[in-house]
Amino acid sequence: MLNALYSEMKLLAQLQADVAAGKITQAVFLDKLVSFSADTSALALQAVNFFTGRTPTQAALNELIDSATNTTDLTDFAYAIYNTENKYIEFAVNQAMSGTGAATFKAAYDALGFREAVTKMYDAIIGNSKAAAAGVNISAAIDYIVGQQKYFEAYGHDALGAKAAVAGFLMSKGLEAGVGVYAEAVKAFLGKAYAGTAVYGGDLVGPAKAPMEVALIGQAPDHYDPGMPF
Repeated sequence: MLNALYSEMKLLAQLQADVAAGKITQAVFLDKLVSFSADTSALALQAVNFFTGRTPTQAALNELIDSATNTTDLTDFAYAIYNTENKYIEFAVNQAMSGTGAATFKAAYDALGFREAVTKMYDAIIGNSKAAAAGVNISAAIDYIVGQQKYFEAYGHDALGAKAAVAGFLMSKGLEAGVGVYAEAVKAFLGKAYAGTAVYGGDLVGPAKAPMEVALIGQAPDHYDPGMPF
């Protein structure tokens, strides 16, 4: 994984040189940056924001991605064995079960039925209006996820964990398709981070809030990827 990250950093440096030389546009560079960050920075920014209402501080983000002291960061074995989609699901379940925002998530989603929770999260993470504008059949997308309930329950270990797994799934699919509230917000944030103007520790999709500490947690793998026609 570290070799893969090193290769990506070298390529990004070359792309940055290409921007300076006028060989590619900044938009092309940003798309590459988002792609390279999909299972690290983009994941942590989206998931922590969803569960806590704030992005990690810059120090906490570094700890979540590649830390000498956190043995379950996103580039360690605990997560590196997953594909991107399953990384999102696993990280989301961990945040919901024992992360900083666990109590808030439970209060918001525990009493909801599975379909109700999926519908609420879909609008929060993807956004019904943005999905419709992109030509997504929202009812079909929600029906598909609801049809995978047993899978999400197995991954999440219980009913609440299943809902958290769906949240991770939606973040992954939204970013992959380039559609939705969170996908657009994290792309904009990464562009600002590259420019040195990003504000860490605030709400990714709304007004800035005070920084919040983030639990650094990991969990062993045990499941596969169901896929989804986004």
